[in-house]
This record gives sequence, structure tokens and C-alpha cells, in this order.
Amino acid sequence: MVPSRFLYLVRHGEAGNDGALTQAGRQQASAAGERLRYIRFSAIRHSPEQRGEETADLIADFLPGVPVGPSGLLGDYLPPVPGQPELPPPYAGLFDGYSAEERSEGAELATAAIERYGRPAGQDSSELLVTHNFLIGWFVRHALDAPDWRWLGLNQCNGGLTVILYRTGVPASLISFNDIGHLPPSLRWTGFPAEMVPPPRLPRPGRPRCQLRCWSAGALVSWGTGQLGHWSAGALVSWGTGQLRSPCWPTACAPYGCGPDAPASACWPALVSRTARGVLRRTSQP
Repeated sequence: MVPSRFLYLVRHGEAGNDGALTQAGRQQASAAGERLRYIRFSAIRHSPEQRGEETADLIADFLPGVPVGPSGLLGDYLPPVPGQPELPPPYAGLFDGYSAEERSEGAELATAAIERYGRPAGQDSSELLVTHNFLIGWFVRHALDAPDWRWLGLNQCNGGLTVILYRTGVPASLISFNDIGHLPPSLRWTGFPAEMVPPPRLPRPGRPRCQLRCWSAGALVSWGTGQLGHWSAGALVSWGTGQLRSPCWPTACAPYGCGPDAPASACWPALVSRTARGVLRRTSQP
């Protein structure tokens, strides 16, 4: 069987002007660690920049025993940018502020990073790299065998996860790109160009909504009418209207995330199911 080398690339969490992670950045890093905690990594390598090191350390808290260390190849530098004739007009002149020396050094580091991490290995392995937006785009460009300049526009969110698979004799496979499913909505899209952030999803037409923000302790309500089917200390709501059917107990449950646009079942920090008798019933807590 051909050995598989899985390369996990995580962009550092959100950072302030001082280079340290913000509170949101720390939460993003911890969420990434939670997401990756069951992967058998051979090593964690990170950018020497403060934001990269702090992100890697927070992820490593979920991966005890995995070696962690910096790599100068994973720093925040400019990958190769060809001459202006090859660049699309929107990108031409974008990097005029970089000196010729900086551009040359960045090109050398980016090439060396691919040689070190972006090749098949002799045995199955999984490695985690905590690095920066430009370099992750460069790895993706290389995996897809795209033109050198095509790392431009391949943006990552803070805490986003990209996975590439390398195997001998076959092209690299892009398994996932800028995956932010592990981040709650409030932590997504930081570090991403504002003009490229997708618009918020609209509610599905006709889907019942509720205004209730309280905790139901397992009450039964009618699927069609919302009438009381079984007494419980919790508040009962109509599936169709979201109206309160009995006194609310205890008080507001805004911490559970139930808002005006939440579906009716989100009023309860529990899952509901439809039974053969046509009622909704609390089955388990999420």
C-alpha cells in the first residue's frame, strides 16, 4: 500500500497589533485543538511569530505527548510573485512595498517549505503546521499544480483548517480547504477579506420560528396544535407559532443561543423527536 502523508495546515488565531492572540484568537486556537484532538500527529511545527507559537501551544494542550517546535520555513513572508505581465490586473503592483531582497528571500523560503513538508513520505504520517495565510495558499497552489501566482486569492480565516494528502506516484489531493466548521459563528471569518465573506444565510421559507428563550424540562406538546400533552415544569411552546403555552420555568435561556431566528426546537437545550402519536418529546440533551 502506498504510504499516505497527511499535512494539516492551520492559520494562527486572530492577533492584535502587539502580535499576541486576542481573546477571540485564543478561542479559535482552542476550538482547532478540540477539532484535532483525536488525530495521531507525529509533530506540530509552527511559525516563529508570536501569534503562531501561541496558537500552536493552545492546540498542543489537546494533543499531549506530540512534539511541538518552531520552524523558520513557516514564517510570515511573501511567496514567489512573478513579474507583472503574468499577474492579473487587480494584483499588479500589490506588493510594490516589498524590497527585492524580501521577495527573493520569501521565494527561497517558500520553495524550501514545499521541499520539507509538501512531498510524499516513506511511511504513513500526519503532521500539523501552524502558519500564515500566504503560505497556506502557497501549499494549496502547489498541490493543485497551479501557476506560481495563484496562491493569491486563496485566503484562510483565523483558525481555519486545510488538509492536503501526499502519496507517491499520484498528484497531491486537497482534502479540505479553509474548514471553519469547528468555530462558532461569532469566531468565523476573522482575518478574511471583508469583500469576500459570503452573505449570511437566509431562513428557509415557511420554517417555523420562535421567540421563546427558556428551558423546557421535557414537556410534551402537540405536533399540530401546540396543546399541552403532558405536564412538566418547563415551558411549553407551539411548534407552529412559538407562543408560550405554560408559565416559563426557569428564566431566560439566552446562553443556550435561542434567538428570534432560531427554529422552535432550539428553544430547548434538548433534542426533540416526533413520535407515532404525533407529539414532540424531549429525548436527550445536546
